Amino acid sequence: DRLPADCRLAEAERAAPVLLDGPLRQAVVVRLRLPVDATAALPGARELANAAGTFTLSAAAADGWVVHRRELTLAADAGTPANWPALRALLLEEADAANATLAWRAKR
Repeated sequence: DRLPADCRLAEAERAAPVLLDGPLRQAVVVRLRLPVDATAALPGARELANAAGTFTLSAAAADGWVVHRRELTLAADAGTPANWPALRALLLEEADAANATLAWRAKR
């Protein structure tokens, strides 16, 4: 949410820097209690590290709970034009709906 409006992920190349407020870290942790006898479908663990920073995703179900964690860390120089391909790769991972989807259903 803190990215400038002109940061368009569809653009493979960029000549201008992405103006960031220094190094950034965003972690989103969701903990959900599953309904009794429910089966959860969770995204697989993912990790991407490059010159712009890191993106990690983990999801697990245990003891009736689902814990889903996504973390994006951007280096101080992530917004330089030379780092755009690396920054874009991280942001595409973070924006991928598959990395934010949790589903469950009652057992039959």
